[in-house]
Amino acid sequence: MTHFLTFWSHAVKTGRSPRALMLGGASLAVVLSLPGCVGPKYHKPDLWSPSQYDMHARSRQAGSQTTTDAPDPSWWKIFNDPTLTSLETRLASQNLDIQRATAQLAQSRAQLMMAGAERFPGLSASGSYTRSQYSTKSLQRILSGVAKNNATALGQERATLLDQSVGDATVPLLNQWKYSIDAQYEVDLWGRVARQYEAAKADLQATDEERRGILIAQQADMANDYLTLRGLQEQLRITRANRDTQAQTLSLAGSVRRPVS
Repeated sequence: MTHFLTFWSHAVKTGRSPRALMLGGASLAVVLSLPGCVGPKYHKPDLWSPSQYDMHARSRQAGSQTTTDAPDPSWWKIFNDPTLTSLETRLASQNLDIQRATAQLAQSRAQLMMAGAERFPGLSASGSYTRSQYSTKSLQRILSGVAKNNATALGQERATLLDQSVGDATVPLLNQWKYSIDAQYEVDLWGRVARQYEAAKADLQATDEERRGILIAQQADMANDYLTLRGLQEQLRITRANRDTQAQTLSLAGSVRRPVS
């Protein structure tokens, strides 16, 4: 800003025109703004965590055991329920929320490919072919008019000869070929292409995790609702069995108290 004010005051003292002042100020503003076009490179922050965990610190009780094995993506199969397995399979392919997340994931992958393509030279080619023929009748009418309207200038003999040869005049076929090859490449001086690719890659990872989270949540809800339904059905079965037992007990009690005739 100080340099700009110094430039402005110097221009006023030297009597430069307002147009020159505006052009000079705009050029200086562009030069000063170039270094700030691209921000610093993104670095993932380091998350603090303790060096070790004491799982037996509280009352020296055995804590939970961790494992490095990857979780089973088909974890519901441990219940050995074919109906639950069928429901989970249909959920993964027919649930609208999962389909929407899958479409967004495909879109993010396409955007990553487009952003990555800008890092390499681009080449395009095009071609066309046209075949045309102008009207022969129009040419004959033009020649006939020239022969009739310019008989004095051409001479009677030449005009007559031109008029007799009008019927033999034809327009040939015109074959036209067009082709072009274009090549372009952007030198990434300011890191715009690199930052754009990094952003698209991070967006893809976020979209993938979002879809994974939706899928796991939907599968968990399905399993929870199914197991709750099975539990309620079992409670209903037990309640009905208790009702039948109580009815039998009541019938036996009534038959014991009935006097023998």
